[in-house]
Formats: sequence, structure tokens, C-alpha cells
Amino acid sequence: MATKLGDVRIVKDCMICQREVILLAKKNMKDDLPENNVTLPKVCEECNEKYLKLGVLLINPDNGNFVVVKNSAFKKIFANTPIPIKKIAFAEQNVIETIMKNVKR
Repeated sequence: MATKLGDVRIVKDCMICQREVILLAKKNMKDDLPENNVTLPKVCEECNEKYLKLGVLLINPDNGNFVVVKNSAFKKIFANTPIPIKKIAFAEQNVIETIMKNVKR
């Protein structure tokens, strides 16, 4: 017996501002949802426009710590790495800490 494919609403929090972000996910033929641990963190439209239009979100997947760096800074720090298409990348904690210590305020 085949199951219908369908859309399911999933609510997550924006990584930056913690507002709810509603996503649509497709169920597969077995009525399973995609695994949550393989998707990138979610960013709401406002934060996407405000921060990721000109920068990249670097996040440590182990503890959730993050920093947003401008595209120009990303290119200097990670010289041989192209800017991620979705403007989100995983980073080790020591990388995030080093960037935070060297931020010009």
C-alpha cells in the first residue's frame, strides 16, 4: 500500500534571533520526515537579509556557538574556500573563539 507524499510544517528557531521559522518538509513514501541532524541551521528572512546578505554564519555544531563574518573576512580567513551558497558553514570552536577575540568593535 503506497502512502501519499505530503508537506509537513516544522517549526525551528532562527539561529541568530531565536524567532520561530516555519519550514516545509516533504514526507517520503514511508511517511518518514527527513533526518533533522543532516540539515543546516535555519535563519529567518529578516536575519538572512540583515546578516547573511553580506556575510557568512559560522556555527559550531557541537555546542551551537556561532559568529557571522563579512564575506570579505571569510575570504581572508579561509582563502582557498569558496563562500558557501547558503551562507552557512560549520566551524570548530577554536575558530569561532579566535574570530571573536579579533573582532573590531
